[in-house]
Amino acid sequence: MRPFKQRGGIEIGGFEATWPFASITIEPGLISLGVLRRVNFTPAEVIAVERFYCIPLFYKGVVIHHRKPASECSSAVKFFTMGNLDELTRRIADAGFPLGSQPSR
Repeated sequence: MRPFKQRGGIEIGGFEATWPFASITIEPGLISLGVLRRVNFTPAEVIAVERFYCIPLFYKGVVIHHRKPASECSSAVKFFTMGNLDELTRRIADAGFPLGSQPSR
């Protein structure tokens, strides 16, 4: 599988960057998000990757719920896309990451 790359926006903690300043790269066993720095996730660090839509439907993307320490990354990371959300989530699943919602506590 060749790396899949897409431009978009990102929200990590209180930091946000709009399209096209952020990017996501997906390859087997790795999701890499970046804007000023890169944040990498392996399947073992990810609890679930959840799709989201905002009204209007212009905003859509994925939320990555993970186990990384808060000192490394906020508890949920959002990637906003203007591309095909079905393809993005298919690529994430094909790379070995769990899709769905974060389990209730």
